[in-house]
Amino acid sequence: RFAKDFPISWDNVLYESPSLGYVTATHQNGIDYGPTILTYYYPMCHEENARTKLFDYRWRELADVCLTDLARAHPDIYELTTRIDIMRWGHAMISPRPNFIWSGVREKASKPYRNIHFAHTDLSGIALFEEAFYHGLRGFRSCANDMSNIELRPTDLHWLDGSDPFEDCCLHGGVYLKIGDTLISDGNDNEWTVSTAAFNLLKDNPQEP
Repeated sequence: RFAKDFPISWDNVLYESPSLGYVTATHQNGIDYGPTILTYYYPMCHEENARTKLFDYRWRELADVCLTDLARAHPDIYELTTRIDIMRWGHAMISPRPNFIWSGVREKASKPYRNIHFAHTDLSGIALFEEAFYHGLRGFRSCANDMSNIELRPTDLHWLDGSDPFEDCCLHGGVYLKIGDTLISDGNDNEWTVSTAAFNLLKDNPQEP
Protein backbone atom coordinates (compact mmCIF):
# COMPACT_ATOMS: atom_id res chain seq x y z
CA ARG A 1 0.00 0.00 0.00
CA PHE A 2 2.90 2.35 0.68
CA ALA A 3 6.04 3.02 -1.33
CA LYS A 4 8.28 1.44 1.30
CA ASP A 5 6.06 -1.57 2.01
CA PHE A 6 7.59 -5.03 2.13
CA PRO A 7 5.58 -8.26 1.82
CA ILE A 8 4.83 -9.89 5.15
CA SER A 9 7.26 -12.70 5.90
CA TRP A 10 6.65 -15.83 7.90
CA ASP A 11 8.69 -14.41 10.80
CA ASN A 12 8.40 -10.66 11.29
CA VAL A 13 10.45 -8.70 13.84
CA LEU A 14 9.69 -5.08 14.69
CA TYR A 15 12.63 -2.70 14.86
CA GLU A 16 13.54 -1.74 18.46
CA SER A 17 10.58 -3.69 19.82
CA PRO A 18 10.75 -5.53 23.17
CA SER A 19 8.75 -8.36 21.59
CA LEU A 20 9.97 -11.33 19.55
CA GLY A 21 7.69 -10.25 16.70
CA TYR A 22 5.08 -12.44 15.08
CA VAL A 23 4.62 -15.21 12.54
CA THR A 24 2.00 -15.17 9.79
CA ALA A 25 -0.25 -18.21 9.29
CA THR A 26 -1.00 -17.44 5.62
CA HIS A 27 2.59 -16.84 4.55
CA GLN A 28 2.68 -19.81 2.14
CA ASN A 29 -0.62 -18.93 0.47
CA GLY A 30 1.12 -16.42 -1.79
CA ILE A 31 -0.94 -13.41 -0.69
CA ASP A 32 0.35 -10.20 0.84
CA TYR A 33 -2.97 -8.74 2.00
CA GLY A 34 -6.28 -10.00 3.31
CA PRO A 35 -7.47 -11.96 6.37
CA THR A 36 -4.75 -13.78 8.26
CA ILE A 37 -3.73 -14.99 11.72
CA LEU A 38 -0.73 -13.48 13.50
CA THR A 39 0.96 -15.29 16.37
CA TYR A 40 2.71 -12.65 18.49
CA TYR A 41 4.99 -13.24 21.48
CA TYR A 42 5.86 -10.64 24.09
CA PRO A 43 8.35 -11.71 26.77
CA MET A 44 7.96 -9.80 30.03
CA CYS A 45 11.27 -10.90 31.51
CA HIS A 46 12.75 -7.38 31.40
CA GLU A 47 9.83 -5.74 33.18
CA GLU A 48 9.79 -5.07 36.90
CA ASN A 49 7.52 -7.52 38.74
CA ALA A 50 6.92 -9.25 35.43
CA ARG A 51 5.35 -12.42 36.83
CA THR A 52 2.92 -10.43 38.98
CA LYS A 53 1.93 -8.27 36.03
CA LEU A 54 1.45 -11.31 33.82
CA PHE A 55 -1.04 -12.87 36.22
CA ASP A 56 -2.70 -9.62 37.33
CA TYR A 57 -3.31 -8.11 33.89
CA ARG A 58 -6.74 -8.81 32.48
CA TRP A 59 -7.42 -9.84 28.87
CA ARG A 60 -7.99 -6.25 27.71
CA GLU A 61 -4.73 -5.02 29.24
CA LEU A 62 -2.68 -7.84 27.71
CA ALA A 63 -4.39 -7.36 24.34
CA ASP A 64 -3.49 -3.67 24.49
CA VAL A 65 0.17 -4.53 25.15
CA CYS A 66 0.22 -6.60 21.95
CA LEU A 67 -1.71 -4.20 19.73
CA THR A 68 0.16 -1.11 20.92
CA ASP A 69 3.46 -2.71 19.92
CA LEU A 70 2.12 -3.98 16.59
CA ALA A 71 0.60 -0.56 15.83
CA ARG A 72 4.08 0.91 15.42
CA ALA A 73 4.43 -1.06 12.18
CA HIS A 74 0.72 -1.49 11.41
CA PRO A 75 -1.10 1.74 12.41
CA ASP A 76 -4.55 0.33 11.53
CA ILE A 77 -4.13 -2.91 13.50
CA TYR A 78 -6.81 -1.90 16.05
CA GLU A 79 -9.43 -1.42 13.34
CA LEU A 80 -8.49 -4.55 11.40
CA THR A 81 -8.36 -6.98 14.32
CA THR A 82 -11.48 -9.13 14.75
CA ARG A 83 -10.33 -11.55 17.47
CA ILE A 84 -7.52 -11.89 19.99
CA ASP A 85 -6.70 -15.05 21.97
CA ILE A 86 -4.36 -14.48 24.92
CA MET A 87 -2.23 -17.31 26.36
CA ARG A 88 -0.04 -16.84 29.42
CA TRP A 89 2.68 -19.21 28.32
CA GLY A 90 6.24 -19.43 29.55
CA HIS A 91 8.57 -19.83 26.58
CA ALA A 92 12.09 -20.32 27.87
CA MET A 93 14.78 -19.31 25.39
CA ILE A 94 18.51 -19.18 25.71
CA SER A 95 20.21 -15.79 25.92
CA PRO A 96 23.83 -16.51 24.96
CA ARG A 97 26.62 -14.46 26.49
CA PRO A 98 29.77 -13.33 24.63
CA ASN A 99 32.06 -16.22 23.67
CA PHE A 100 29.31 -18.81 24.29
CA ILE A 101 29.38 -20.01 20.67
CA TRP A 102 33.12 -20.66 20.36
CA SER A 103 34.30 -21.24 23.94
CA GLY A 104 33.70 -25.00 23.92
CA VAL A 105 30.81 -24.75 26.38
CA ARG A 106 28.27 -25.82 23.75
CA GLU A 107 30.27 -28.89 22.78
CA LYS A 108 30.63 -29.89 26.43
CA ALA A 109 26.89 -29.43 27.05
CA SER A 110 26.03 -31.67 24.09
CA LYS A 111 27.88 -34.69 25.50
CA PRO A 112 25.66 -37.36 27.07
CA TYR A 113 25.51 -37.84 30.82
CA ARG A 114 25.39 -41.57 31.46
CA ASN A 115 22.39 -42.71 29.40
CA ILE A 116 20.88 -39.22 29.04
CA HIS A 117 21.42 -37.63 25.61
CA PHE A 118 20.75 -33.94 25.12
CA ALA A 119 19.03 -32.40 22.12
CA HIS A 120 17.90 -28.77 22.28
CA THR A 121 18.31 -25.50 20.40
CA ASP A 122 20.28 -24.22 23.42
CA LEU A 123 23.18 -26.31 22.14
CA SER A 124 23.40 -24.00 19.11
CA GLY A 125 22.84 -20.80 21.04
CA ILE A 126 20.08 -19.87 18.58
CA ALA A 127 16.40 -20.59 19.21
CA LEU A 128 15.42 -21.75 15.71
CA PHE A 129 13.32 -24.78 14.81
CA GLU A 130 15.96 -25.77 12.24
CA GLU A 131 18.39 -26.16 15.13
CA ALA A 132 15.82 -28.26 16.99
CA PHE A 133 15.62 -30.61 13.98
CA TYR A 134 19.39 -30.83 13.79
CA HIS A 135 19.92 -31.60 17.46
CA GLY A 136 17.02 -34.03 17.49
CA LEU A 137 18.72 -36.05 14.75
CA ARG A 138 22.12 -35.69 16.39
CA GLY A 139 20.74 -36.84 19.71
CA PHE A 140 19.07 -39.81 18.07
CA ARG A 141 22.28 -40.86 16.33
CA SER A 142 24.29 -40.51 19.55
CA CYS A 143 22.05 -42.96 21.37
CA ALA A 144 21.33 -45.28 18.43
CA ASN A 145 23.53 -48.00 19.93
CA ASP A 146 21.23 -48.06 22.96
CA MET A 147 18.09 -48.45 20.81
CA SER A 148 18.68 -51.84 19.23
CA ASN A 149 15.68 -53.25 21.10
CA ILE A 150 13.28 -50.56 19.83
CA GLU A 151 11.18 -51.22 16.73
CA LEU A 152 9.40 -48.19 15.30
CA ARG A 153 7.78 -47.96 11.86
CA PRO A 154 4.77 -46.36 10.14
CA THR A 155 1.87 -48.50 8.92
CA ASP A 156 -0.90 -48.03 6.35
CA LEU A 157 0.31 -44.64 5.10
CA HIS A 158 -2.35 -42.88 3.00
CA TRP A 159 -3.78 -39.52 1.94
CA LEU A 160 -7.30 -38.61 2.96
CA ASP A 161 -9.69 -39.15 0.04
CA GLY A 162 -11.08 -35.93 -1.34
CA SER A 163 -8.90 -33.71 0.83
CA ASP A 164 -7.67 -30.33 -0.37
CA PRO A 165 -3.89 -30.71 -0.95
CA PHE A 166 -3.38 -27.08 0.05
CA GLU A 167 -5.26 -27.51 3.33
CA ASP A 168 -4.30 -31.07 4.32
CA CYS A 169 -0.56 -31.43 3.72
CA CYS A 170 -0.14 -34.42 6.01
CA LEU A 171 0.14 -38.12 5.44
CA HIS A 172 -2.05 -40.29 7.65
CA GLY A 173 -1.51 -43.76 9.03
CA GLY A 174 -0.61 -45.85 12.03
CA VAL A 175 2.53 -46.27 14.15
CA TYR A 176 3.99 -49.60 15.21
CA LEU A 177 6.11 -49.33 18.35
CA LYS A 178 7.67 -52.19 20.29
CA ILE A 179 10.28 -51.81 23.03
CA GLY A 180 11.91 -55.09 23.93
CA ASP A 181 9.08 -57.55 24.53
CA THR A 182 6.52 -54.83 25.23
CA LEU A 183 4.17 -53.84 22.40
CA ILE A 184 3.20 -50.18 22.80
CA SER A 185 1.19 -49.82 19.59
CA ASP A 186 0.41 -52.40 16.91
CA GLY A 187 -0.18 -49.76 14.22
CA ASN A 188 -3.92 -50.43 14.00
CA ASP A 189 -5.29 -48.95 17.22
CA ASN A 190 -5.05 -45.27 16.22
CA GLU A 191 -4.56 -43.09 13.15
CA TRP A 192 -1.77 -40.52 13.30
CA THR A 193 -0.83 -37.51 11.23
CA VAL A 194 2.65 -37.35 9.70
CA SER A 195 3.28 -33.60 9.60
CA THR A 196 6.29 -33.52 7.30
CA ALA A 197 6.88 -31.37 4.26
CA ALA A 198 8.75 -34.22 2.54
CA PHE A 199 5.57 -36.26 2.25
CA ASN A 200 3.78 -33.30 0.71
CA LEU A 201 6.50 -33.20 -1.96
CA LEU A 202 5.96 -36.90 -2.62
CA LYS A 203 2.32 -36.08 -3.33
CA ASP A 204 3.45 -34.35 -6.53
CA ASN A 205 5.90 -37.08 -7.55
CA PRO A 206 4.53 -38.79 -10.71
CA GLN A 207 6.61 -41.88 -9.93
CA GLU A 208 5.22 -42.30 -6.44
CA PRO A 209 4.51 -46.03 -5.87
